[in-house]
Amino acid sequence: TVDVCPTSNRATGAWDPARGPHPVRGFIDAGVRITVGSDDPAIVGSSASGEWATLIADCEVTPHECLELCVDAVAATVLDADARTRVRAQVVADCIDLREEAAALEELLCS
Repeated sequence: TVDVCPTSNRATGAWDPARGPHPVRGFIDAGVRITVGSDDPAIVGSSASGEWATLIADCEVTPHECLELCVDAVAATVLDADARTRVRAQVVADCIDLREEAAALEELLCS
């Protein structure tokens, strides 16, 4: 599992959009499990929601992929198997509820 924090990566110089896309796209395409974090919000001015927005706006990740990443990230938790199963079911349900919003956002981004 790789925790990605694009805002932090940009702030530290680990990623410069002028030099190319964030490596998260390659991680996703290679099947690497991704979690999204805000690293150190007080230092880099990030937030969890801002990191997700950056993935969509700057890192070639679609809103639908963000939903899939949320579900996949549950496997990276330190919960026991039963708790992980319960949390995953809830995240799946929440993501199903958000599919229409993700589709509308994707349509807006493509127009």
